[in-house]
Amino acid sequence: MARKKKHEEHENLERWLVSYADFITLLFAFFVVMYAISQVDNKKLGNLVDSMAIAFKRTDPIPEVGKPKIVPGTPQPSSRPIFISQKQAKDVAEQRSFERVQEKVKAVLKRAGLDSAVRMKTDGRGLVLSLESSVFFDSGSADLRSEAVQIVDGIAGALVEVPNPLRVEGHTDNIPIQSARFPSNWELSTSRATTILHRFVSPAGIPPERLSAGGYAEYRPVARNETAEGRARNRRVDVVLISGDMFRQEPGALSEEERKAEKIVPIAELGDQIARKNGE
Repeated sequence: MARKKKHEEHENLERWLVSYADFITLLFAFFVVMYAISQVDNKKLGNLVDSMAIAFKRTDPIPEVGKPKIVPGTPQPSSRPIFISQKQAKDVAEQRSFERVQEKVKAVLKRAGLDSAVRMKTDGRGLVLSLESSVFFDSGSADLRSEAVQIVDGIAGALVEVPNPLRVEGHTDNIPIQSARFPSNWELSTSRATTILHRFVSPAGIPPERLSAGGYAEYRPVARNETAEGRARNRRVDVVLISGDMFRQEPGALSEEERKAEKIVPIAELGDQIARKNGE
């Protein structure tokens, strides 16, 4: 009986596609991870700092051999140092100081029974406190109302311990004003800003070098001037607690030596700094 001829196996020329597909998948995963870690959330970073500070400060005795000690939910210290930039450390501390200021201002407003007199938000400039003009000034006037003086002093007390620069900005609606004292809304908005500024200097004691003032008249509205509600929102004095990022961009804000000082520091060192600050 004749043997059957064995068919020759053909070489698979498409095997490279498997390796190529694996490479593309890994490359995609790499860029996803890089993108994810590039998005810094100051609040989450603050939580990480606290957790790492606790981990590095653990003083538990080493467990006996064969009797491992496991504490559920307790972060374990790492032998490898985790590093964080000085700028990120400052951003975390700054965010916390902004939160403390907001809490103090809310307490001042609550005591005065004027919870809605000041609107607060954080934007690219820093922490913005918008003082509603109708609560603090009479129409067409730049003199503080007697009942508003205590509120301004309370706000100043919340700001005096924060080292960030302060900018006081006056705003009006688009209704023209013309009086002997205020020929236009430019003068009115600027005068209201400087009234608040002077109160911050004395009696609050905020250093004058931290302060600046400006008037924008009706040209920086936050609402439409077609309605009474919109005009009321536009009549305001904004107290801006300028963020470190914004301040660094101003001329003469940082010397070359100070810029170089923004070095990379271990997160454990940052934890010590926060612990010392909280203990003060």
